Amino acid sequence: MNKTVLLAWIGNTDLRASRNELPNGVGPLASAVGARQFSIIHLLTNQNKKESTDFVKWLKHYTEAPVTLWHKKLSGPTHFGGIYEAVCEVIDSILEEKKSPRFTFHLSPGTPAMAAVWIILAKTSCPAELIESSLEDGVKTVSIPFELAADYTPARTIENSAELMRLSQGLPPEAPEFHAIVHRCLAMKQVIAQARRIAPEDVPLLIQG
Repeated sequence: MNKTVLLAWIGNTDLRASRNELPNGVGPLASAVGARQFSIIHLLTNQNKKESTDFVKWLKHYTEAPVTLWHKKLSGPTHFGGIYEAVCEVIDSILEEKKSPRFTFHLSPGTPAMAAVWIILAKTSCPAELIESSLEDGVKTVSIPFELAADYTPARTIENSAELMRLSQGLPPEAPEFHAIVHRCLAMKQVIAQARRIAPEDVPLLIQG
């Protein structure tokens, strides 16, 4: 049976709950692990290390599942690119150890940018159940009524030409217009490969940089 893996950020409300500072409830994370069973719990944090470690000790009163804490330094709690990279690093590490885990992403803890990253990953490269916690409705599964194309994900760092070759596989013949683009760096090669892939389609394309 595949392992059920919960991933979430530790939010300010969770830390307040662990310090008994909430008038009602125990916070999103404790609510989730108390209401549902998970094989393993992975928590990401950009909070104070001691506070985060103390929180994990407190959370273990609500679950018997092992908890792994990941300290991730972000330039800011709403920096989308940094959040995306941090989450992908954790997921890659889990996939190296576990065979076909069943992921659950908790949307409630953390910032809206953190929740957005969970949604994008769940709808593209890392299918997962999405859940949320609230005092009014408890813990429930979130239904996202749309799909995202697998290519609609933030670009991750290309470290070698092998990745570029993978992107280029199955591309249509290169139009002469692409030869007029002067470039040398891998980042531009990636953009051109993506542009060639979408060029046959009759749709507008916006490239930002």
